[in-house]
Amino acid sequence: MKKIFIYIFFIFIFINSKNSFANDILVSDKGIKIGDSALKYFDKDLIESKKRLIYPKDNYFMIFVDGAQINIKNNDPNYTIGSIDDGRFIKFNECQILMENKIKKYKKLFPKAELNKRGTFENPIKHWSDPSKKSLLVGFDFFLNEHPSKGPAIRIECTDWSKEIETTRNWGDNFSISINSREFNLFLLSMS
Repeated sequence: MKKIFIYIFFIFIFINSKNSFANDILVSDKGIKIGDSALKYFDKDLIESKKRLIYPKDNYFMIFVDGAQINIKNNDPNYTIGSIDDGRFIKFNECQILMENKIKKYKKLFPKAELNKRGTFENPIKHWSDPSKKSLLVGFDFFLNEHPSKGPAIRIECTDWSKEIETTRNWGDNFSISINSREFNLFLLSMS
């Protein structure tokens, strides 16, 4: 009987530690947790004043707060956070070293994650957000549950915005790390 109790105890500890680990990775460096209500962190008036619809579909809107892009479910009274992008402005040609260092770090942290590479610095892909298709992107995705439709993902990206986008939208070339919920991943997949 004691052996059965000990086995159950260790199984319980193992399951809880896995859940805790999964929950910990869904928290940004700013302490904002994916799936929480944005109202837990920000005033409703602030959210509404910073609200920007940038996606072809209006399921989510984004706000910029303290250098982070926070994607929130649109028309949701709870203002549920679906994704957090944190990064910094950096020249595209300088972004490669920073990206390679982060990729090494996440490969060690998540050795079983499914990896997806989007473009290379020699052959970047076109950024979906630029209608002229002149903006470029190199990205690396860590799918924590085999595929983005099955669970959360961490995305590392370097973006080289076209001069037109930099001027009209006041955006700059950047490095970013995004933490996406499963629901936000499905939203992104629906646009590709």
